[in-house]
Amino acid sequence: MFAVKPRVNLALDTLLLILFLVALTSGLVLEYSYAHGNSAGGTRSRGGRAIVTVEQTGEADEILGLSRAQMSSVHLYSALAGAALIGLHLVFHLKWIACQVRRLFMQPVPAPARHNQTPGVKLPIHEEAAHEP
Repeated sequence: MFAVKPRVNLALDTLLLILFLVALTSGLVLEYSYAHGNSAGGTRSRGGRAIVTVEQTGEADEILGLSRAQMSSVHLYSALAGAALIGLHLVFHLKWIACQVRRLFMQPVPAPARHNQTPGVKLPIHEEAAHEP
């Protein structure tokens, strides 16, 4: 049977990946596909070359059936949901994070001295120590 924590972590990471891809894609669409300015028309250019031209129809440009304002909402809410899930992801891994911070920033505690430094090899017991009451 699968443990619950790895399955929840996998689901959380998968959802984070999906939200990241939605935010990335909608951000790229907003940046490069919609015309800037009013919806009545305009040209956006980079380096003197027109990228997008909106006809003078008075209608907003739509991509995937979404206007610029709707795509902006998709971008905003996917980014906010992703940020919230990143916070949840950090909470799930708080024990690991604390362990790593302690390991990196705290002085290591020296291990107690051992008489036998070779594992699996037993040192002979002195006869005097074995017969003492």
